[in-house]
Amino acid sequence: MSKHTALYYESEKNLLEFIVPYFEQGFRENELCMWVVPQSLGVEGAKAVLGERIKDLNKYLEKGQIEVLSHKDAYLKAGEFSPDNILRMVDKKMEYALKQGFSGLRSSGDVSWLQEKDWDKWVAYEEVLDKLISKKNIIGLCTFPVEKFDVSKLLNLSASHGVTIRKKDGNTDIFDGQKEGIRDMCKCDPAPAPKNKITPVPLGGK
Repeated sequence: MSKHTALYYESEKNLLEFIVPYFEQGFRENELCMWVVPQSLGVEGAKAVLGERIKDLNKYLEKGQIEVLSHKDAYLKAGEFSPDNILRMVDKKMEYALKQGFSGLRSSGDVSWLQEKDWDKWVAYEEVLDKLISKKNIIGLCTFPVEKFDVSKLLNLSASHGVTIRKKDGNTDIFDGQKEGIRDMCKCDPAPAPKNKITPVPLGGK
């Protein structure tokens, strides 16, 4: 993995095979963990499946070392997808983690909720998020169900992640940000560049 990784998964089982050890490592490293869960699981469903697989999950929940959020509470809190608001939220969450005595922030966000109208904004957001993560004590994992996105979109997303991972049928394929390898996976041409550009916002401000 890198500090900013994209995971393309085929099934909920594939996702959990990756997400469980991802957060277990965060607990060992004394990181504040945050999971924006897939719509198919929901917050309570996500807590239930984690509880079945992670010993003492309730202890981590009670001490505030893991937060489980819905996509609406994380990405659509203002009623629409606002990249600037999300970037500020991530930065403030990292600062909060340090103040609480954690070593940093380990986050994962599932993108199964994303609508076509927000696609260009999301791609531009990922580019700015990648720069933020590179400068802060943040580890980010973005998870994408492959059935939701065509392969050209997945190819474009890989450009803003240090590592791209595909989980399928128990197999794990890892691409270190090299488009050639990912294009072999996709067997397609890249989608057009996003129309929207996001100007980096002053972090830590209001």
